[in-house]
Amino acid sequence: MKLTPHMKLAIIIAPFLLVGGYIAGDYYEEKKAASKNLFQMKVDGKCDIVSDKCTLKHEKLTLNLSDKNGFTQIDSNYALDSAGLSIIESSSKELQYPLTPDIGRTYWQASTELASLSETSPELKIRIIVTVNKGFYFSEFITSRSSN
Repeated sequence: MKLTPHMKLAIIIAPFLLVGGYIAGDYYEEKKAASKNLFQMKVDGKCDIVSDKCTLKHEKLTLNLSDKNGFTQIDSNYALDSAGLSIIESSSKELQYPLTPDIGRTYWQASTELASLSETSPELKIRIIVTVNKGFYFSEFITSRSSN
């Protein structure tokens, strides 16, 4: 089989097109991933942080929230980069609490007024946001005290 000039040109250009396509595809995927970095977490079951615990989920990420001895705690199945919590009172006053991590960054806590606020208001709105690998995971939900 004899190579025509067009076939020779195609053989020379093909590797450049292959590498160029690979690079362009990588840029496209990177841009697409960067645009989808805000994820809403859903409450799994009943949510009573003060008396029991509250579980938030999004795909493989699970956060367990609880409040013990004046400390609101987050226990995560993945290492978190940062975590913040807000409590919104009935007067629409928002109390913000940055949480501090342990060494492994899977357990976070902050001293909050959640227990005392839940005594005066049976339902409190909670906002939480955590970051994991440039992804922001958030939730806003009502925690209600169980009637025993």
